[in-house]
Amino acid sequence: MKAQLEGVIDAYNSADPEAFKAAYTEDAWVISMRRPIKASREEIGAAFTPGMSQYFFKTELDVLDVEVHGDIAYMIGRSTLTGEPREGAKVPAFVEERIYTAIFMREDGEWLIHRHMESTSPKTKDDIPQFFK
Repeated sequence: MKAQLEGVIDAYNSADPEAFKAAYTEDAWVISMRRPIKASREEIGAAFTPGMSQYFFKTELDVLDVEVHGDIAYMIGRSTLTGEPREGAKVPAFVEERIYTAIFMREDGEWLIHRHMESTSPKTKDDIPQFFK
């Protein structure tokens, strides 16, 4: 399952929208910090494909928990996402600390992402902005 999440980043970096979409179930949902909920493989592909020409991503996944229940599994973890502009792109570089929950469904023997939700999350108490303390 971790490989499936890493494969999404690989497909994104290869600017391969078909491989990117193929990692998700037909009725997958993605709940992201910066965009409205996407509730199908096609919506997810349409939302992420334009950025493929803008950024090259690197991600470090730290899996905190995984449970498998038949053909459904969930994974909770932390990730560090680094975005570097592609040549000629006029977008800023960034690094984000995130926490994610991914729910997978096994279809025809393959684990696909069925639900994915992410948010920013400080790693330590010292990383929390003062106004939240």
